[in-house]
Amino acid sequence: KPRDNRQTGVFEPTMVKVKSLKFATEAAITILRIDDLIKLHPESKDDKRGGTYEDAVHSGAIED
Repeated sequence: KPRDNRQTGVFEPTMVKVKSLKFATEAAITILRIDDLIKLHPESKDDKRGGTYEDAVHSGAIED
């Protein structure tokens, strides 16, 4: 049965929602910063240490 939570004394703490929103925002900002760093510092094709996922699959370093 639906009920009015205020009348029954059940309250959701606002801090939980605020903290969840802050953590989600920080995670999104971190992902965007990492994406920007990858775009700013592309590795050259001559560098054998770096490469794409496809390069690693083709070379046999990892399996798809």
